[in-house]
Amino acid sequence: RIRNKRIDLRLNNEPSLVTKTHNIIKKLQKNNINKLIIVDCCVDANPETVKEVEKFAKILVVDHHEICKDINSKRTVFIKPTLLDKKDDGAQYCASKFLFDLSPIDIEDLDWISAIGILGDMNQKRWKNFVNKVFKKYKLKQNKDIYKTTLGRITNLLDYACVLREAEAGFWKVYASIKPSELLKLTKEYSKIEKEINYWVGNYKKLAEHHGDLIFYEIEPK
Repeated sequence: RIRNKRIDLRLNNEPSLVTKTHNIIKKLQKNNINKLIIVDCCVDANPETVKEVEKFAKILVVDHHEICKDINSKRTVFIKPTLLDKKDDGAQYCASKFLFDLSPIDIEDLDWISAIGILGDMNQKRWKNFVNKVFKKYKLKQNKDIYKTTLGRITNLLDYACVLREAEAGFWKVYASIKPSELLKLTKEYSKIEKEINYWVGNYKKLAEHHGDLIFYEIEPK
């Protein structure tokens, strides 16, 4: 928004990796990236990689995981809730809410995206008032099970996108949406995952081994 243009490049971590890989560093260099923003990723667990990126880019890291190492430097700005308030362990201060609160410009119209991030990290207990405010603002129905609401449904649909290795596509669909209801169109796209989940959850009584209070359930989902 400050530059009045889309970001030049967006990259996902490879599945199951915590820190930025050398493969990603090559992609950054290939695309001539000289300013890198890393969000919700514990890159301080691998400070050597950060130093490698510092050779060609300035870095902003906004994360909420436990601090492994303070990597602040002349080339890197490193921010975690615990660094701002030692009493805040950060576990319940998910990155989407942390970024929303840190923003130097007005992004009130993106509050619903922050709320989805809160549900994705199961942080709604801490941010109950904020989430309720979002529900009211967009006239969304609430439910005792928050994952059976519009915001909860979108959270699940974006999870399905990640399962299908389509996080990139999911990101741009969120980026192009003005309000949460626009993302419900993803339901059809990712319904096959939902059907698979419902099958294994719905048939556990029939398919699992039951031994009193013990249940052994071996599954082979697609």
